Amino acid sequence: MTSYDKIRQNIIHLLHDSGAVCVTTMFDNYGLPADLPGKTSLQGVNPSRRVNRLEQEFANNINNQRFLPFLLLHEFEELLFSASNILIEQLRLSSQQPFGQIEQFSTPEEINDGSETHPAARILRSKPDYRKPLGGVKIAEAIGLDIIRSRCPHFNQWVTRLETC
Repeated sequence: MTSYDKIRQNIIHLLHDSGAVCVTTMFDNYGLPADLPGKTSLQGVNPSRRVNRLEQEFANNINNQRFLPFLLLHEFEELLFSASNILIEQLRLSSQQPFGQIEQFSTPEEINDGSETHPAARILRSKPDYRKPLGGVKIAEAIGLDIIRSRCPHFNQWVTRLETC
């Protein structure tokens, strides 16, 4: 994503399809474009509150009832920590605690977004050849939607809203 303007143009274009019941996003909060509405004013706010406010600003800016913005609290890999045992198995890792002290987080969505501690960095430290597009989807499928939803409340809220579109 190079700019919010490009994202906005694509969303507006999709919303012109009268057959689209709902248009949504699934963007990593980690690395969003600087011009996303509200982004600069929310530095230092806790990740959960920041994402909720950014989603609201995003929805307000698009201003269409059929638009449902979704931002991951940090990045897609946070969802993979919903079942660390399956993640370890899928990555074929031998260590039982290859990702550091993740037990300190009450949900996988809260795993730190620091440059060395964000979810993908934790995976890449243990598995340097991890590839997000293919590996991440395969691991998410192995974990299953029910487990991810049960461990990731923000993600679950989004899926619940999608189910009612």
